[in-house]
Amino acid sequence: MGNIFNPDSKFTHFTNKFSDLITLNLWFVLTSLPLITIGASATAMHYVLLRIYRDELEYSITKNYFRAFRENFRQSTAIWIVYVVFGAVLFADLFFVTNPGFLKILVTIVSILLVLSLSWVFVLQSRYANPVHATIRNAVVFSIMHPIDTVLMCALMLLPILLLISKPSTIPIVIICGFSLAGIIRAMIYGKVFSQNEVMDGQTN
Repeated sequence: MGNIFNPDSKFTHFTNKFSDLITLNLWFVLTSLPLITIGASATAMHYVLLRIYRDELEYSITKNYFRAFRENFRQSTAIWIVYVVFGAVLFADLFFVTNPGFLKILVTIVSILLVLSLSWVFVLQSRYANPVHATIRNAVVFSIMHPIDTVLMCALMLLPILLLISKPSTIPIVIICGFSLAGIIRAMIYGKVFSQNEVMDGQTN
């Protein structure tokens, strides 16, 4: 029984990781409340998640999170605004504008790509130093090159949001650990992809 509380035991390691995920989730939720900061919050969360997954954390969760939040704020916010604007235009076009059949299909395909690439764009922003247009382009490329990983990542990205909307009883769980738990599973996916694609247009953050 005493071995459970040994600092080097698997139980202690697990509880420390879970505690880190709770801290990370709470920071993500709080810094996302202004809405305009969601891009910077997502980037900071993935910056920390990849380091948790790879056991590369040098400082506390809080210090790592706010360092990434601060350093990526301007570019992540610009990316977020681009996605919100394009998303709003595509949504309006799909549901409120009557288009010819081929144009409707084209808008639908672009809309799907926008959602799928959203699962990559802040992950890439947290990892690579590129201009806004290059980060968005790479997110689309990764979505196409890794379709199965992308669908899984997209499902995990949307899961906490869908739970908040469809099951109000899950709100406390989502606020405490929902985004970071889904995020660490995503980190297992994109962490392996990054390991296979370390040579890329740009430098790592």
